[in-house]
Amino acid sequence: PPLTQHQMGRPGRPVLCLVDGNPYRRFESISQAALFLAGQGHPNARASSLHKALAMPGHTAYGFTWGYDDRA
Repeated sequence: PPLTQHQMGRPGRPVLCLVDGNPYRRFESISQAALFLAGQGHPNARASSLHKALAMPGHTAYGFTWGYDDRA
């Protein structure tokens, strides 16, 4: 589903999509990552699934490992 006005205006925490432990792609928020995945063959991609993978090290979502990008 499309982002709501509230979600679009809320600052997100940047996340990294990782492949073999290396950054593959950076997103400004979990919601942005879910939107990207929805357009890349995962039409049911949900931010909640990404959040779970981020909260549990070693878990994956949609074939990728995910991490927060805390670089300044």
